[in-house]
Amino acid sequence: MRNIFLKNLEKNHDADVDLTPMLDVVFILLIFFVVTAVFIKERGVEVSRSDNDQSNIIDLEPVVVHLLGNGKIRIDDEYVSTLSLRARMQAHHAEFPEMGAIISAHPDVNMETFTSALDAARQVFGHDEIVLDLKA
Repeated sequence: MRNIFLKNLEKNHDADVDLTPMLDVVFILLIFFVVTAVFIKERGVEVSRSDNDQSNIIDLEPVVVHLLGNGKIRIDDEYVSTLSLRARMQAHHAEFPEMGAIISAHPDVNMETFTSALDAARQVFGHDEIVLDLKA
């Protein structure tokens, strides 16, 4: 009786799982999904390039007003007083009417200088065309 039990135990121990049918099913499913997959063709955007000379392009830039910590105002690497600030902004707005203004303020700038620059920009450019760059 004991020998029969050991023989059955050895038979069960030597049993292997045959993975061939499972691999066949997996490959058949893979082939099925690849064949039936719908590939979406993405449309591109056509860009028309002009043959004109590229030197005619003008770089449009907004007027950048730098408010320094010592109370001075700088536009285009030139120091400007608070009285002539609005006139400089109007001149830039007359030259480039579609561009706005960037007010870049130092953290130590006093409130009077900031409000005078912001008021001048609002009078010239309006509320929507002003970007505030407050450095921390």
